[in-house]
Amino acid sequence: MIDGAIVKVVARDLAELSGTDLGVISLLPSLKELSIVGCPNSDAIPLPTRNFDSLTDLTIRNFENADRLPELLSKCPNLEHLDIAGTRFPQLFVSNIVACKKLKTIEASKDFLTDSVQSDISSKLPNCSIKVTE
Repeated sequence: MIDGAIVKVVARDLAELSGTDLGVISLLPSLKELSIVGCPNSDAIPLPTRNFDSLTDLTIRNFENADRLPELLSKCPNLEHLDIAGTRFPQLFVSNIVACKKLKTIEASKDFLTDSVQSDISSKLPNCSIKVTE
């Protein structure tokens, strides 16, 4: 915590997790890091009612379907690090990633980061490092 503010939240292996359970996250204005790992339900991705202006690190790993991730990214104008390894998400997701102009690193599985996707991201975010995982 910085000055009494919660700056990091980690949720792991919560099979019954829902967005309602994590909805309180949108009430944390100083949140810098959010990590949700091993939740099979895409509804577990919290959708904030306002921007996560302070969020710089986002990890959404091992989701079966992350339909809500693009909407979450649109609320993270200062995102610098994105880890989505082991997560399946909509094909049109690349446009949401490149909209995060401050992004410095992306980690994702090779199923998503095809050569054409890497090329597209690199051309639009030239200062962003891309790490491909198995």
